[in-house]
Amino acid sequence: MWNANQLPTDGATNLASVSLEEELVVERVAAEGTDGIRLKRMGVCEGRLIQLVQAGDPLIISVAGSYVGVSRMLARSILVRPEMIETTDECA
Repeated sequence: MWNANQLPTDGATNLASVSLEEELVVERVAAEGTDGIRLKRMGVCEGRLIQLVQAGDPLIISVAGSYVGVSRMLARSILVRPEMIETTDECA
């Protein structure tokens, strides 16, 4: 199982601690097993542009033209950076 305390913090932060409406790029998804697979199927993967639309639990994010609810605990496993780098439209 992933550990939020083991995520690198070199300029990136977890999705649960970002500001509303900020455009973000997913740098890493640390969730493993079915959680990681489910996030990828919803379009949350490295290089993807996302936006936090609503805070709370679940958080609501905009990803690939859809709105997705993600629990606050799971959002802590998604490492993001402000959108200033290349993004991708496909999950590998």
